[in-house]
Amino acid sequence: MRRVGTLFGRAIHGLLLSAAVTFLLAPTIVIATTSFSNDAFIDFPPHRWGVSAYRAFFSSGSTWFQPLERSLILATTVALCQQALEYSRRLAYIERPYRAVTPYSS
Repeated sequence: MRRVGTLFGRAIHGLLLSAAVTFLLAPTIVIATTSFSNDAFIDFPPHRWGVSAYRAFFSSGSTWFQPLERSLILATTVALCQQALEYSRRLAYIERPYRAVTPYSS
């Protein structure tokens, strides 16, 4: 009887995990497929396929490259700062592990 409960629990766990992954990936899939549309208006699913949005982006000269460059620099800076903070936190934890203080500890 215990084996059936374990299998049922694993099945429910797998189902919930699959639902969570689908919930997180669905917007990315919709946006990625919509970006390859040649329609005049945003429509899902696209009626005509093409790369007109990408062609317009890369042929517009410097209109979009400065904001793109700024976004990439900001993302890189934030990622590096986060890594430095995490590294220092790990070093501090290795040097002085956290000990919980309870009302009953001496």
